[in-house]
Amino acid sequence: MKVVVFSESPPHYKMASAIAQSLNPDELIGISPQPFKFTTQLYVYEKPDEDGLVDFISNLHPDLLLTGSVRRDRVIASRVAGRLKAGYIPDAVNLKFDNKLTVNRTSYSGIGISQLESSLPAVVTIAGTQLQPKEIESKMEKIQLNQGRIKIVNVKPTTSGANLATAQIVIGVGRGIGSKENVKYAEELANAIGGVVGGSRPVAAELNWVSEDRQ
Repeated sequence: MKVVVFSESPPHYKMASAIAQSLNPDELIGISPQPFKFTTQLYVYEKPDEDGLVDFISNLHPDLLLTGSVRRDRVIASRVAGRLKAGYIPDAVNLKFDNKLTVNRTSYSGIGISQLESSLPAVVTIAGTQLQPKEIESKMEKIQLNQGRIKIVNVKPTTSGANLATAQIVIGVGRGIGSKENVKYAEELANAIGGVVGGSRPVAAELNWVSEDRQ
């Protein structure tokens, strides 16, 4: 079985690598802008390009692609799944392979766990795991991605500086908090326990009680 690991988020790349190692694949390939040593073959790129990444990953013809569950990873994962005509399973927390792929994933906004089965090829995004990857001997090769028709012309930091994808603790805020002024109490709690504040879609996108990057 050929397993490919990809994520532009270091924490998610490590999670995906840990799960990939647990499957004991015949081939373990990593694609990352960072020189991680969690796969036997690592392709390192400098300038990210969505079309180029989709082309490169698809041309490897993986039996299983593991990515993070951050937004950009999901976009690339879904496009690769379409290109390979592969099954697509998001938000996995555990994988096993024994002639077929068995995946546990979060459901009902995280309060439940669903078990799914899939044939190969498959594309799976990883939401979280307690497993830690081990550093192994890795052959590294720098690559130049093909540039697609869409190019990044400007990058701006998020307005809040918070990263919900990598935060260990998130204090959720909904309409029930009552007003924008009351959000400060959630912020105080988050600061006290080392977390960040996130908001529901109405609170972030409609009422603007928290910035949209915290949705």
